[in-house]
Amino acid sequence: MKTIENATKLGLTITFFTAILSAGNVSAQILHVDSVSVDSVWNSDSSWYDINSILQQRVSRDCNVSFIPQGEGTAQMFIAISMDSGKTWAPKPDSLIDSLIVQNYALYKTFVTGQKATITVRVLGGNRPGVAFKMIARQAAPIIVGNPKTNFLGIVTPPTPGQKIGTALSVSLVSVLWSINGYCPLAKVYWDALGDGTIDDSTTGTNALTWTWLTQVPAGASRQRRAVIARAIDKIGLSSVPETLTVQFGLQRIIAMKDIPTGTFIMGSDSSVDYGASPPHQVTLSAFKMQETDVTQEQYLAVMGTNPSYFDSGTGAALRPVETVSWYDAVHYCNALSKLSGLDTVYNTTTWAADFTKSGYRLPTEAQWEYACRAGSITEFWWGPDTNGMGARTWSYNNSGGTTQPVATKLANAYGLYDMTGNVWQWCNDWYGSYTAGAATDPTGATTGTYRVLRGGSWNYYDVDDIRSANRYYNDPDVSNYVVIGFRVVLPR
Repeated sequence: MKTIENATKLGLTITFFTAILSAGNVSAQILHVDSVSVDSVWNSDSSWYDINSILQQRVSRDCNVSFIPQGEGTAQMFIAISMDSGKTWAPKPDSLIDSLIVQNYALYKTFVTGQKATITVRVLGGNRPGVAFKMIARQAAPIIVGNPKTNFLGIVTPPTPGQKIGTALSVSLVSVLWSINGYCPLAKVYWDALGDGTIDDSTTGTNALTWTWLTQVPAGASRQRRAVIARAIDKIGLSSVPETLTVQFGLQRIIAMKDIPTGTFIMGSDSSVDYGASPPHQVTLSAFKMQETDVTQEQYLAVMGTNPSYFDSGTGAALRPVETVSWYDAVHYCNALSKLSGLDTVYNTTTWAADFTKSGYRLPTEAQWEYACRAGSITEFWWGPDTNGMGARTWSYNNSGGTTQPVATKLANAYGLYDMTGNVWQWCNDWYGSYTAGAATDPTGATTGTYRVLRGGSWNYYDVDDIRSANRYYNDPDVSNYVVIGFRVVLPR
């Protein structure tokens, strides 16, 4: 307890009470606060006219209060006030007190322990001989989250049952991002590999947030899952809420590629209903591989660690095509999948140019897409000259139920490719540009442009022209809020 004598000149006799270290609980710990003092006090009376032109006056004193919270890390500070020299206090340190105003939102931040800090408080009213402050410092329990929450093993090659395998599991300490709460540094993370309440290992130091689990692939079909529980402890013994990480062995549907043979075809159309498809022209393509389905939500999550899709719940959601992805999202996926597969990355993520000499995954050129869609057909639709049989081959507005549908649930074309039309529009690599009449070999589209090519139509199309093999569309490569756009990937052969 300390009385500040120089405050009496302005009618304040201020007493300080400092908090002592307590046992706390699982969610917070109270810290000791040292060197609490009032560095200066000044008159802050003011007057003004309100909207009714009536003179209003306020009598107040401002104080610069300094303090040093003890401990390690950062602290959240509170201040309480008493008007009777500490006999009675405001009910809570963080309650709204009519007689006390903390200026400039000074307590809406954390304070570094061991360092002197100063805040300005305003005491309302005239002479107050019994004013007392209580400074309180608090630290909260650590908060962790899986990074990612689901870990996939065997993304490119399905794991073999009984195979010994290691996976690096990690959590992020998200509590450091919560600026208003104070936290003590982390001491260690405990890991329960079977989720049975038994601690299997602990990690400390700079690598405390990462642990390598050595395990065995379970027998049975792919997509079996195991839970691993992580729990963080800080240096004063506060514990995080346990975080469950899921380890999945293999994908429900592997990333399967189909061989597309070399060949020559007539690309485009002279029909007025095929948007932007004139003039028809001869194109010769080298052999390549194309993914047999659109990229699924599960595949995208496994590679990128996130699933941006709108239709991400319900029966079969993992096998629905990923959507709400921009052209750039698709390109990043291609590069990430290439790295996982040990292949060259194709895209320069500064210029966004594709190096077609590289071995990795990329988006199909528009010519590759139309050639693969036609699969040797020369008719308006890949299955024939009209819409007869369309319902068995494509998801549209008439049969989709207003949502995407699991891939490969309609008939495939002659190359074994599913959902080349309907379900979701598919990004192509090309800039959108006008066709030319001359023959071309392995064309890669316009050299520059504003928009990227989309092909194939979606679950939401009303107009059957959208799913004609030659029909073209485009969009801004930045657009990522359309629930009708997805993609599939290709590889060189």
